[in-house]
Amino acid sequence: MRRKTVQIAAYAMASAITISTLSGCGTVDIPTATTAEASNEADSQEAQKETETSDETKKEEKSEDSIPEGNQLQGNWVYEVTESQSGGPGSHGGPGGQGGPGDSGNQGEGPGGSGAPGQMQGDGSSKEAHGDSNGAAPSEKPDMDGQGKPDGMKAPDSERGNAPGGMGGPGGQSASGEATATLLWGNGNETSSNVTMFPAELGGYKVTTLGNGAQNITSNNKNDDVYVLIPEGVTTISSRMIYDYNTTKGWSIPSTVTSIDSQAFLSCAGTFYGESDSAAETFAEGDSTRDFVSYTEDNSQEFTVKAGENGYIDPNGTYHLPSGMLDGKHKITFNIVADYQYKIKSLVVDGQEVADAAGQNEYDLQYTFTTDSSSIEVTFEEDPDDSRDPSEFSGTFDYDAPEIESAAVTEDIDLTDETLYEYASVNTGATAKYTNSMGVSTGEYYAANGKLYKMVYSSQETDEPEYYSKAEVINGVYEAEGLVYGKDYDEIRLYNYCENVDSGPAQGLVTLYCTYLYKEIDVDDVTESKIGNDSINTASVFVQEGGDLTLDNFVSVDNTSSKGPSEAGNFFGLGSAIHVDGGDNTTSTKNTFLFGAASLVLNQPNILGRVNSIYSLANGVLTINGGNIFSCCSGGHGPYASCGGQIYINTEGTNIVGEDGSINVDLDTLEATERPGDIATMQRGDDDKMEGVFEEHASEVTAIVTGDESGTALATDTGGGVIVANRVSTKTYGLRCAGVYSIGSNESWVYCYNSTLKSYLDAGLCSASGGYIFADNCDISGVMGLKTRGGSGSGQTEETGIHVSNSRVQVEYDDEEMQKVYDVASPEDWDDSILDKIKDLGATAIDMLNIFLDKANNPSFIEDSLNWWFKDKSKTPGYSGGNKFAVIYVENSSTPITIEASLLKNKNYEDYGDASKLSFDETPADNLIVSVEGAGAADITFTDENSSTKWDKTGAENETCELTGDFFIGAYSNNEGGTPDIGTGANSLKATFVNSEWEGTVLYGDDEKTGSATLIFDKDSSWKVTEDTVVDTIEAEDVNAITADKKVTITFTNSDSIKEGTYGNVTFVKA
Repeated sequence: MRRKTVQIAAYAMASAITISTLSGCGTVDIPTATTAEASNEADSQEAQKETETSDETKKEEKSEDSIPEGNQLQGNWVYEVTESQSGGPGSHGGPGGQGGPGDSGNQGEGPGGSGAPGQMQGDGSSKEAHGDSNGAAPSEKPDMDGQGKPDGMKAPDSERGNAPGGMGGPGGQSASGEATATLLWGNGNETSSNVTMFPAELGGYKVTTLGNGAQNITSNNKNDDVYVLIPEGVTTISSRMIYDYNTTKGWSIPSTVTSIDSQAFLSCAGTFYGESDSAAETFAEGDSTRDFVSYTEDNSQEFTVKAGENGYIDPNGTYHLPSGMLDGKHKITFNIVADYQYKIKSLVVDGQEVADAAGQNEYDLQYTFTTDSSSIEVTFEEDPDDSRDPSEFSGTFDYDAPEIESAAVTEDIDLTDETLYEYASVNTGATAKYTNSMGVSTGEYYAANGKLYKMVYSSQETDEPEYYSKAEVINGVYEAEGLVYGKDYDEIRLYNYCENVDSGPAQGLVTLYCTYLYKEIDVDDVTESKIGNDSINTASVFVQEGGDLTLDNFVSVDNTSSKGPSEAGNFFGLGSAIHVDGGDNTTSTKNTFLFGAASLVLNQPNILGRVNSIYSLANGVLTINGGNIFSCCSGGHGPYASCGGQIYINTEGTNIVGEDGSINVDLDTLEATERPGDIATMQRGDDDKMEGVFEEHASEVTAIVTGDESGTALATDTGGGVIVANRVSTKTYGLRCAGVYSIGSNESWVYCYNSTLKSYLDAGLCSASGGYIFADNCDISGVMGLKTRGGSGSGQTEETGIHVSNSRVQVEYDDEEMQKVYDVASPEDWDDSILDKIKDLGATAIDMLNIFLDKANNPSFIEDSLNWWFKDKSKTPGYSGGNKFAVIYVENSSTPITIEASLLKNKNYEDYGDASKLSFDETPADNLIVSVEGAGAADITFTDENSSTKWDKTGAENETCELTGDFFIGAYSNNEGGTPDIGTGANSLKATFVNSEWEGTVLYGDDEKTGSATLIFDKDSSWKVTEDTVVDTIEAEDVNAITADKKVTITFTNSDSIKEGTYGNVTFVKA
């Protein structure tokens, strides 16, 4: 036997005593292990003495030697601790590496990568923050197992495992040199209500930094009217701190926050509340979609939440409550946990004592915010009768790895390899989601370390861990299956995972104790893969670091299910049919070709994926030449990249990617080739299931089809990535299924060339939070042509926004096609009994294609959606609809859009704009080129949009590019929930015309105008005004180029080039 002592590291209690057990994961028995004896009375007395340590002693204990290493956990939050050096305030260091897939049943330690140095002021020195990195060496202090609770005993929320993790750069450095905490992520519980509060203190350490730039702290709070509260003491808000809080009403950000990364709030609406002249105000002023209101102006209330010694309350701190959340409708749960052998002495809430809490070791306070909200305070006292198990608070046990049976291995196996005997702990929510996602993933074919394998054995136990070391695996599978290491398999992957997932469609306790065995094979043996729906997280092809694989004519039919961390399918590709993981999810994404650590080339593939079809992440590189790709499942995307992954489609033999890896956006040198036509579709098969149907097509063309909701054709997600697509034909059928989706400026880049991109229920192209999209010689269509949403793009031109050239962009709704492929695609199909079913089962349990029902998130139905488009032709259809049909749609965004030599066409207006051809109760369509809603701030430049310029560089189409249609600026947005009212504030438009011709007017959605319009015309541009209008600013080098066929009036506020007066049929009046 090979013995390793496993330390039960204490953490996560207010007194710095820590807990290590994961609640709900079951009792773990250690085969052939000598476990620690139960603590005796002396042990209990010693633990009690620890909790009675004086404040001064505790400060001394938090010296450099006692700072906990790796990720820590308290309540709902995972955090890390860094030591500050003496000196003045220093700049925030860069994020360190995420924790590797090592031990995490409790606290783990191990070497890791370095964060970028944070420069210190005062003594002229610098400090470099060191953190555990992915792929780090295994811990020298192996972790204990995730011990379970005795029957009938509930573990405190704080009793969770802990994994090694990356340490971000030092946050706000204090002159005293005290250690501070960086909040890394929540367990999902923070999204359960319409108030999210970050804590001011964790484990006795002040929280100074929110996020490490590598993983979101929290994402996808789908409640209505959400408020997010940041406590006093936080100084730094990092990149990617929060994601997809679309329905947020307000953010309370105190003046202690002095640094806010430009990409901190990804796809997050809402007003900022704070102190005047603060970083929050400066940030809001730079984001034209976001209002700022001072605490004084709002009459915000101060609210304190604090705990005495020997326990904690979560969340905690001093907050400022915006007045809008004091309506009796905003709620949160405060979790109170006493240290071992302590109990709650008193709990006082807004001056009133809560008698039920006294005497409890743990208590959950359900709290509603009102105008009486002022404070919550809890104190603790000794409890010698505490029934919680003291062995869970401290101690050690010895793990003895077994000797490997000689018959279980071939003679050439090196039995002195220490990795065979290392303890494999249970990874929990304290481990990074990326690490857990990759750990539980597998593939029928697996490429890594320069080798290609076929999986010969897979075990995914859910009751308890089957093995704790590879040595146990070798003996176990030999005894059970007769498999011999070195003969029947060459590679072992062992990963134990247990987490209480509190958000997303699949919530609850998730356990997967995975053993995967592989046998090395030749690439010629790989032709096809069929994965049944009884498998979990099983790709047809899974490539990790060191993998370099090329497959010809590969066929994948992958119906695997996804099981693991929340959002893992979207953020990390869990459950994808083709999965490429480069192993580096922290290096910033660059928009140049990578010679990645993992590479896969697919020539003429045919891929059917259920969760996702094709995914590349963490600087993996995937190349596709030709072929067909299909997915029809909620969340089933086409080619998808995140965390720096890259995907290249049909770029070989072109000048799109240069020898230096740069991607060509030079319109003068790009070569226009024939765009693929309508070569693929989705239809209902004989078994009433949807299937992709693909025509034969050229080998240099790729067809992509997705059905159901949240399935874009080409997409990036958290951490960004690069997709370069040439000669693709795409169709997306579902809610929130844009043809192209790119999120995050300066980290997401999608380039489309010579392609046809069609969305039936969303936009052809969608940029979120400034994600970059470039399209040249493309045919783009959707119920919106181009869409920007969720914040601004802070990067330069080459880093942010939508850039369309030499393309056709049109809007339409194909009702006939949707009727063919959807179960419910018209009001007549809707049955209210569907609502009764989803109350108990949830929407994801209903196997039905339904344009009126949101299945991906909280089951939801909007009754007005039965009228959108069906009665009111001016509004887009479906659950995610309700906004105006427009070629360019801007929603709560200031992301720039540039249009050059392209045709913008509102086909919905052409088909349904004539009221005489509609029923008496139907509203006709508008002819909108631009619509700005949801507190949007459109910034659009039109170049060469004129009647002398043809859009199609190939010459196949003869249409010219003049602009014909109106610009619509929506009503003031109050963020009352739902599309399009997701922001707070007025809408605005800035349109710049360069050598362009526009015929139309500016319309407003208010009875009394609140929005604003700025129009700028160069000397070669003209405007034919169709109706009276009002603008704030207008500039024209030639006022005579502004004309009308009838007498019209333009009322304006500002102009340096136009004076009041009448010019032909146009009269200018200054407001």
